[in-house]
Amino acid sequence: MSHYVRLSEHLKLVTLTAGQVICEPGESLEFVYFPTTCTTSLLSQTAEGDSSELGMTGRDGLVGVSLVLGSHSANHRVVVQCAGLAYRMPVGVFQSELVRCRELQQLALCHVQALITQMSQSIVCIGHHSVRERKDILARQTLDQTKTGDGGAGGCLGFRGGSQIGWGCSMPVAAKR
Repeated sequence: MSHYVRLSEHLKLVTLTAGQVICEPGESLEFVYFPTTCTTSLLSQTAEGDSSELGMTGRDGLVGVSLVLGSHSANHRVVVQCAGLAYRMPVGVFQSELVRCRELQQLALCHVQALITQMSQSIVCIGHHSVRERKDILARQTLDQTKTGDGGAGGCLGFRGGSQIGWGCSMPVAAKR
């Protein structure tokens, strides 16, 4: 049985609503999500309750990065930013398939790298752009993440094609190629 068929048997299409909390820091994860038309925000919170967005995941990524890195619980809060659809897979299946399916493992690691790059570029943008410019960049990122079509993590799973990881500010950054 191909890994595409094996994986697709464990995927369930779900509707996520804006503001829905997918996970909280320290919680054991039950599912990994592969957004198709929604976007999620990875948030870090202070003890006082203030939060900052660390990154955004849309159609080219997955929610559950900590699992890719060997943890069984969430490190940050994940909230649905723009409502839409996502495929959901039980954590146990995902972890087994990461070991079994090199293509899924490579794609998941590419998402981790893209998320780190996104966070790095955000830090550079904070230091070099006005609040208005950063809002424009965020609006473009949100639009890019919600467009339907080819893109990322689901390509390995067979429900979307291609690969497209596209974050970044309008300012040239040395690490950006």
